Amino acid sequence: MADLPALELIVEEGQAKKLLEKLDKVETPVAVDTDVVGGGRGDPTPVKRGTIVCWSLSYGNRVCIDEKVLPLFKPWLEDEKRLKRFSNAKFDKHLFANHGIDLRGIDHDTVVGDFLIDTENRHGLKECSERYIGMKMRSFADT
Repeated sequence: MADLPALELIVEEGQAKKLLEKLDKVETPVAVDTDVVGGGRGDPTPVKRGTIVCWSLSYGNRVCIDEKVLPLFKPWLEDEKRLKRFSNAKFDKHLFANHGIDLRGIDHDTVVGDFLIDTENRHGLKECSERYIGMKMRSFADT
């Protein structure tokens, strides 16, 4: 498995503001993902349920952002001009809404894209990674 860039953890306001300054300079779409408690797999819906405990970005760097600094990112997350890519955007959109954020600027969703190509198989990020690029993702416990 290829080595990944080091993971940067953002837990303080100063770190969040520095990251936002970097994001202002990014001209390509940024990959976004959420990790939650409640409203996750097995629950019928994340609507009005589920709390983001950490969310991550990838724009060449890997960043995990603590939920306590999430409000600082609201303007960026709601900016239609800041393009964002997701795997299952509808799920993440509901989770951000649970935190009062109207997520905008969704550029691509791997689940929707894969469904358009293949209606028979599962469409999760793990399945798509293995099917299309031969990469078996690490389990959450291993990361």
